[in-house]
Amino acid sequence: MTDERRDTCDLLCLDLPHAEEIRAGLPELSAIEEAAAAARALGDPAQNLTSHHLRQLKIGGLVSARRDGRLVMYALTGRGRALVSSVLTEDRASRG
Repeated sequence: MTDERRDTCDLLCLDLPHAEEIRAGLPELSAIEEAAAAARALGDPAQNLTSHHLRQLKIGGLVSARRDGRLVMYALTGRGRALVSSVLTEDRASRG
């Protein structure tokens, strides 16, 4: 059995100006949190729990709600419409 020597380097080299440029270009934390909430809402496996799923979509900013007596009326927000449009456009493009 031979003992192979591996080339290693214990020195960590960073390009700090480039790292700062990347960090400065990152979106604000609030925008990331909004996107994460929307992704969680879309990925929520709330089968047979429509009210729970709609609440998650509302938290994610994809639907808005208004009360009409005992009923709650939901509507897609601009962001929700854009997402549906994007999904439908991709679906139609892949079929044709």
